[in-house]
Parts: sequence; C-alpha cells; structure tokens
Amino acid sequence: MCILLKRSNLISEKMYKYYSCGGDNSDRIESRLLGEIYFSSPLDFNDPYDCQLPIINNNTDSHPKGKSYIKFILEEENFPFDEVYDKLLKKDKETECKVFKEQINRLGILCLTKRNDNILMWGHYANNVGICIEYDVLLLEEKLRLAIASKIREKYGQIAYNHFIDTNRIYSNNVIYEESLSASSVNLFLGSFDECKQKYWHKLKDWSYEQEYRIGVSLGGRIAVKIPNIVKHIYLGCNSTVEQIAKIYRLTKKNKLNIPISIMNKTALGLEPMRLSKETLDDIDEKYGHESMTFWDEYENTYKKINNINNE
Repeated sequence: MCILLKRSNLISEKMYKYYSCGGDNSDRIESRLLGEIYFSSPLDFNDPYDCQLPIINNNTDSHPKGKSYIKFILEEENFPFDEVYDKLLKKDKETECKVFKEQINRLGILCLTKRNDNILMWGHYANNVGICIEYDVLLLEEKLRLAIASKIREKYGQIAYNHFIDTNRIYSNNVIYEESLSASSVNLFLGSFDECKQKYWHKLKDWSYEQEYRIGVSLGGRIAVKIPNIVKHIYLGCNSTVEQIAKIYRLTKKNKLNIPISIMNKTALGLEPMRLSKETLDDIDEKYGHESMTFWDEYENTYKKINNINNE
C-alpha cells in the first residue's frame, strides 16, 4: 500500500463526479450536497482490470525495507504474521492472492473527472437525468485526513488507525491510460510512489474518455466521509424533470446551501451548462414541484426570452 501523501502537479481546483439519482441513490442526494464522498474498494469497480494487475511476491528476499515492513503491513490487515509470512517465503500462491485481495479490499478510491460536459459520462453514470457535482478538490484533500481517520478506526480497528495516523496514507494523481496491460505487473508490497501509481493509477485506454483523477486512501475502502463546503456547483442532466429540479433546489434551501444550479443544454457542439437563476428556481419550485415534465418541455420555446435565466 502507498503510505505517504503525494499529489499530482496537474491538479485543478475543480473536479467533478457524476451521480445517478434513481433507486437507492435518491436517498443520498442530500448527503452528497452536504459534502459526503464515498471511497469505493476496487473490488466494486466495473472494470475487472482496475487495480488488479498480476502481482510479484516481493517478500524480504527482495523488498528493500525488509521483514519489519512486511510485518507492519500484514498486521494492519489482521493477518497472523508468522504463519502468513512463512507461506509468502515459500511462494504460496493462495496466500499471495489472499494478501493482495485484502490490500485492494481495504484501499479506498474516490474517482473524479476533469469535465462536467462529457456526454459519455452523463449517459453512463447519470443517464442524463442525474447530477454532476463540482468539488473544491484542494479543500477536499486538505480536510480529508482528519475526516477519515476516525472512520478507519471504526471499520478496521486500532492497529490500522495507529498506522494511518503515524504515516500519511493518501495519494492523488491523474489516471494513466495504456494500450495494453499485458506486460504490467506490480509488487505485492510497495516501496515507492512510482510503484503505487503503477499499481492503482493505470487503466486500459478504453477508459480514457473518463479523464479520471483519483484520490486513494490506504485503509479507506468502502468508507463515506462528510466534508463541509466542498460542493461548489450542481449540474443537472439535460433530461431532468422539473420535479427533480425542485427537489434539488429545496434541499439547498433546507440546508442553507448557497450552491449554484445549472442544467445541461443540448447544443450543436454538445452539452453546455446553463445557469438557473434564483427567480427561475423559485418559479419551478412553486408551480412545477410535483410534475414529471422535463425542464425543456416547459422552457424550450421561452427560455431565451426569460430574463432570469442566464447562459453560463
């Protein structure tokens, strides 16, 4: 696992994440607007290759930090050290796989993207009726360490918590896309930032449209944390109904969130965000809060004439 904080130099202050608003996600919208973010385990990703490249069992015979480092890692993952270490020395494949699976099970990754107008992302992750949230990623990373530490203790125990506190366990970078992963292999026990990036930040070129920036937290797998004030803009899918818009707007008012709201507009050049003014949102809230028509069904022929809607 990567055990030191490192950030890509290419980071932008703005990063985005697309969310569906249907099914179970409909109950989580409010929490997301309040700054809740979720660190998924790679075992839950829809890409079966992601973070799961072939491994090299680099035990103490080859690892520069020696036996004490291997002990450090195995104990935080609740493995009986002497037994597992002996099997690793003997190159026991079943043990290697168990250790590797537990590593990626406990790794938490937040996947963000650089664009809010990606038509493929809108279709794949939000079905054009969900939302895209803009995050202040610099503030997010600044507050993340303290926000997630107590959650790690609750989920993985005191040893894992102590290790997290004693060493920085957060890494962020742009995903690197490759034509093939056939020649890629990674060490079971990492020793450098470059190894961490190779292990968890490389994907096949098929996914390059996502333009992904990810934040990884060692021991942060399947953990949600709430960081106030990181949500800076809400973008609604182009097929959003007025009922959905009213619901989002009411949640911002309920929680006294001064967050701009835009809707994606279909143009000849692609999707473009169009800012909705408070007057327009109040009008939708009052008149159309329980209708199922889309925003554009109601406003397509009139929005250019309405002074209270401003193009972004």
